[in-house]
Amino acid sequence: MTLYFTLSFTPKKEMSLSEKLYYSMCIKANSYRYNYGRQANKTLKDINLPDYIPEWVYDVEIKPITTTKANAIIQSLEVNKWGEYTLGELFRFHKGKRLTKEDMSKIM
Repeated sequence: MTLYFTLSFTPKKEMSLSEKLYYSMCIKANSYRYNYGRQANKTLKDINLPDYIPEWVYDVEIKPITTTKANAIIQSLEVNKWGEYTLGELFRFHKGKRLTKEDMSKIM
C-alpha cells in the first residue's frame, strides 16, 4: 500500500524510536482511509490509535539498514578521472516536429 502524501509528525512527549515506529505503523495501517482523493489533512487528527503500546514493541531489536554494494559502486566511479564534455560530443541532436493538441494521442 502506498501513501501519496507526506506528513511530518513531532511527538508531544518524549518517545523512543521503537514507540515512534509503532505509531507510524498504526497510522500507515489506516492509509486506506485516504485513497481516492480523500484528504488526510482534515481527518488525520481524529484517527483512532491504540491506548497503550504493547510490550513486544520494546523487545524488538532495531537494526539500521546497511549495504556494502553502495560503497563499492561509489568507490568504483573514480570521479577524479572525470572530464568535461559538451552535450554535442555525447549526443546527436535532430530538429523535432511541433506536437500540437491534434497530433496528441490518449494514453490508456
